[in-house]
Amino acid sequence: EYSVKKNYTKADTLYREAIRLVPSDAGVLANYGQLQSEGFRNYSFSEAIYKRALVADPSSVVALCSYAALLEDHFLDYAAAQKIYQRAVEADPTHVGAACQYASLLSTAQGKFDEAEAALKPALKSEPRNPDLLECLSNVRAKRKQRMLRNQSTDDFVNGLTGFAGMPLKCEGQEETEDAEKPSQTQIQARKELERRRLARAKASRRARSGCMKNKDDSHAAEAAEKMAQLLLQEEEEERARSLSAPKDSPEQMDRMQTRSRSMST
Repeated sequence: EYSVKKNYTKADTLYREAIRLVPSDAGVLANYGQLQSEGFRNYSFSEAIYKRALVADPSSVVALCSYAALLEDHFLDYAAAQKIYQRAVEADPTHVGAACQYASLLSTAQGKFDEAEAALKPALKSEPRNPDLLECLSNVRAKRKQRMLRNQSTDDFVNGLTGFAGMPLKCEGQEETEDAEKPSQTQIQARKELERRRLARAKASRRARSGCMKNKDDSHAAEAAEKMAQLLLQEEEEERARSLSAPKDSPEQMDRMQTRSRSMST
């Protein structure tokens, strides 16, 4: 209730009291982790809470999905998030929130549309008329279509530039031998470079977080805390820069926020 009203300080006090009384309740710990992440933006502490929740209950779908969302949204560690989502759907293949969040990661962040649809099948088999699942499936298919159209548009543009430069264009009526979904070599190289940079950043973030957590009890605790604070500030600045550079009403952003909101209440 206090989290909904955004009285985060009061909510923090109540959660701490609840954890003191039931220290191994994975649901309470997962909710407290969400409060730290969404209310206080204390992402590294939130990660530690999620890990504690999963020690208490390794198959807690709420804790798994919340932890995966943190890895996906704030640390951009898609590979790690995918592994955690996989654990969630393995723990409960029919869980609507887990299926939708996993499918959203696969389709939006990784472009794995076939895998995204496959992730939704068990839940759809259990609840074939569930509106959230049907909307999620529709979004995955819409993103697949958008990717195909974007690739085709880029190829047409490149072909037009090639013809303008005096090089031969495709003859009218020439058979298309390539799959419409297959991206051009330029697109492939650009995506590889973007993925390389993202992986390097995620790796550096993991190392920095790990180093700070290892030093929390030694003589360099103060230095580690300062390093952690700097890391959090850097991540927040980068997140703010991304939000400013992205379209305000991006359909993908709206879809991801709606999916996250529904899954947290499921």
